[in-house]
Amino acid sequence: MFTGSVAMPLFAFNVGIEAGQITVLTLALLLLTGVDRVMERTVPTRGLMLRAVATSLIAAGCAAVMAFQRAPW
Repeated sequence: MFTGSVAMPLFAFNVGIEAGQITVLTLALLLLTGVDRVMERTVPTRGLMLRAVATSLIAAGCAAVMAFQRAPW
């Protein structure tokens, strides 16, 4: 059916990419759930806020690095 075409390799590549994304998101969910549980024990009233701020700072740092790498200078 797909003999000699690029459809099957392209489909397999896309499935691999999606499987990788699902794996990364699952690991991130497990990690953040663990962090939430630890924060609830140590800082019960501010744990979620601290995680949100820390996650935002990490994302901002990654964005700043990427912006600096693509800067025209």
